[in-house]
Amino acid sequence: MGSPEFAHKVFTKVFKEDIDRLRGMEDMWKMRKAPEPLDFEKIQEETSTIEPTISCNDQKVWTLAEDLVVFKDRLKTLLDTTKSDVKPILVFDKDDVDTLDFVTASANLRATIFGIEPKSKFDTKRKCFRNDHRDTAKIFLERSGARAINSDSLKPPNPNCPVCSVAQARVKIDPERATINDLVQDVLRLQLGYGEELSVSNELGTIYDPDLEDNLTKKLSELGVSNESLITIIDEEDEQPRVNLELVVVTEKPESSTGEQKPITLVKVPEIPRKPRAPTPTVGEHVNGSSDPNKRKRNAEEAGLTNGEDRSKRVASMSVADGDGSNPIVLDETEGGAILIDD
Repeated sequence: MGSPEFAHKVFTKVFKEDIDRLRGMEDMWKMRKAPEPLDFEKIQEETSTIEPTISCNDQKVWTLAEDLVVFKDRLKTLLDTTKSDVKPILVFDKDDVDTLDFVTASANLRATIFGIEPKSKFDTKRKCFRNDHRDTAKIFLERSGARAINSDSLKPPNPNCPVCSVAQARVKIDPERATINDLVQDVLRLQLGYGEELSVSNELGTIYDPDLEDNLTKKLSELGVSNESLITIIDEEDEQPRVNLELVVVTEKPESSTGEQKPITLVKVPEIPRKPRAPTPTVGEHVNGSSDPNKRKRNAEEAGLTNGEDRSKRVASMSVADGDGSNPIVLDETEGGAILIDD
């Protein structure tokens, strides 16, 4: 895969064939300029005097030919680092030079297609990897509507979502000293302000809650906590509890054994939002003819009864004479008299 032919195939697929297919959607380009696909052979003719070391100049905006040279060289380098016996999966790291070169060259090639100003490697790292997504937009396909491709600004995490609402932080622990009590008292309650009602769990299950105080003296290592383990903190307070907190564990033995260093410390104090209050349900319709939404039944007076005095008059005993159904049905009231209903 690291051959020049492979780079040619990738370039042609991404920067020419896919763009040609996109240009075929003519309705998309009635109000805007259509993208222009790139020709590998034509750009290749201008690369004879360009060396891959051009990528060392991170303040310079590379030319289209320089982008192609860096793209081919870094693609080969990244593929050579993958194991041949497994499916090649590239892990991108903003602090890896080869990765940053590849991303910069690829982004500039695509920017040229859409008439967007290319950026230097320095600008790419500063803007794209600074963890500031206020101006970032998401692009998605729509099954209905006038546009097949649409965009929208990124939304803040939904505090009710079990995935995107989770807060995260890293903790350093001394595996030989750190206990559940160190985590609960020193970190969760003193530093983060948690109350009494909370639970701590990991892949083994719940390792602490108010009913498991026997675990407070146990070491975290005894409860399955090791390097890169995940510990989940659940706030169980009734009034506006915090969202779940996931702690990534980093085991680190202290340089000295004086005991001055705490057995567990937060790398950085996280911001843990609280869950919003649940909205109070409202009833917009009358129940049993009453305008009071909290009233489920009518009282005796509304039903035409007064302390049950007339109830006996509403209840009658029914007797049906034997026969073929041609005899009348007689309803006898308790106070005498009869009501005759002709068949």
